[in-house]
Amino acid sequence: MRASESNTIILKDCFVPNDLVFHRCVPGSGDDPVFAASICWFCLLSTSTYVGLAHSALAVASELLRSSHLSHLGVKRDKNSSHQGWLGDLVADLTALECACFGLASRYDHDHAGATKLLPLALSVKQSSIDRCSRIVAQAMEMVGGRAYAKDGLLARLLRDVNAIGFHPPTRLASRQMLGKWMLGLPFSFELSE
Repeated sequence: MRASESNTIILKDCFVPNDLVFHRCVPGSGDDPVFAASICWFCLLSTSTYVGLAHSALAVASELLRSSHLSHLGVKRDKNSSHQGWLGDLVADLTALECACFGLASRYDHDHAGATKLLPLALSVKQSSIDRCSRIVAQAMEMVGGRAYAKDGLLARLLRDVNAIGFHPPTRLASRQMLGKWMLGLPFSFELSE
């Protein structure tokens, strides 16, 4: 992501003593509870990050709607029922995704549900967030109009940043294959089989 100051670090010939390794599993093994837990929490963490980003986009869009006029109607955009309804649809979609995150985290914490059982649910939440968050920010920009593309505009930056969710693992290709296999009752792993 822009301005994240992330760099590639390559470690060569690094030795990690056995007493510093807290867990070992077969790479990509969804039936390992520690691995499954880490994937579940990463899916929720990445999704909640982009849910927050989409909330920011809706807040910025709301401010811009309050200050933007529709000259042919002689009103500000926030007073226009079409804009209100459009914003309401985006809020409903984002709130549903936010509730899915809260519900899954709560189920994991309070129901003591095993991570291996919740892994498909976490993958589904992450998978749906890829399209939803990107669409919400893009539509917030469209709703505001040309002002959203200003060089120093926050909405333009949020649109760039929200698309990074598709690059966080597990990616769309891996998730969709795992979820399909899970639904069919087939064993799945995080390695693509194509």
